[in-house]
Amino acid sequence: MSFDAENLQPPSPGPALAGEQRADGAAVAPRSAVVLVAGSILAVVGGVVAALAWASSLQHALVGDLAGSDPGRAPMVLGALAALAGIALQIVGVWRLASGVDYLAQREKDREHGRTS
Repeated sequence: MSFDAENLQPPSPGPALAGEQRADGAAVAPRSAVVLVAGSILAVVGGVVAALAWASSLQHALVGDLAGSDPGRAPMVLGALAALAGIALQIVGVWRLASGVDYLAQREKDREHGRTS
């Protein structure tokens, strides 16, 4: 495999998994930035919503009717689920980032091997 700087093209902007190839046969590095940012935003927003709803539930339990419905329970559960989904997206983003680094390292190794052979 040789390195041709004139025909070097960036990967497609869409999400890609390790091992995918473009129409011309060139490998596509996995995208990670979008997934990492979305996961971070979702984790923070979900965590804030869950914390605020927990505080509302605690206040309701201390001064409100214990037998009645808790207005903070549903937002607390939804916020916690959103935070967990955000953490899962961050894990996927880190995996894609690591795959991209591995892809580039392998490409560089192949390029250097081609020069020395």
